Amino acid sequence: MRNLVSLITAGWVLAISPVEAADDWSAPDICAAGVHSYFYLERAPKQIGQSDGWLVYRSKSGATYDCRVRENSLLLKWNSSNGPMSSDSTKFEVRGSTLTVRPKGLSPWRFRKSATGYALVAPD
Repeated sequence: MRNLVSLITAGWVLAISPVEAADDWSAPDICAAGVHSYFYLERAPKQIGQSDGWLVYRSKSGATYDCRVRENSLLLKWNSSNGPMSSDSTKFEVRGSTLTVRPKGLSPWRFRKSATGYALVAPD
């Protein structure tokens, strides 16, 4: 069976039981964790919107980031002092309630699903 992330990115809607839902990672949670780890943010960014299929996040410092889930990769866009930048090199893997985010060239980060979103387990 295809995993939930594949179904979300393909635009499918599916009904899941409450037991299954406890371990499922939504695209917004995966993107938030990806932005959190890729940019070494102190705390999880807040989703502030959506634009042209991109989820938009804001960090505690006020920086904004766009993210899109594509299969097992994250596409990230952000504005820096050098202008707009992007990355498509961050990979992720979901196993039950654990999400592992692997930004290219950086240590992997593990997150565990919680009632309010997710919690950082520990950087590897």
